[in-house]
Amino acid sequence: MFLKSIKLLNFKNFEDKELEFSKRLNCFIGSNGVGKTNLMDAVFYLALCKSNFVSDLQSIKQGTESFYVAGEFVNDKGLYQVSIAVNTGQKVR
Repeated sequence: MFLKSIKLLNFKNFEDKELEFSKRLNCFIGSNGVGKTNLMDAVFYLALCKSNFVSDLQSIKQGTESFYVAGEFVNDKGLYQVSIAVNTGQKVR
């Protein structure tokens, strides 16, 4: 199974971002503070419905009231969509 795509809305330092991934190898390169670790934490959210580092409320982009993370996973049996939304303390999976 692999992560085909991810959508982030108001997640940490991401306002609105959609990314597509390769089946093979994906590398994240960038300066400090651009969101590489936050992107990996979003993948962690999709897998375990929680951050690896901070509380749900701390994952909401500053100045907003909620975040949304969605991903599409693919395997030989089909496409699976997973999403999580947090709104000032309420979590929806």
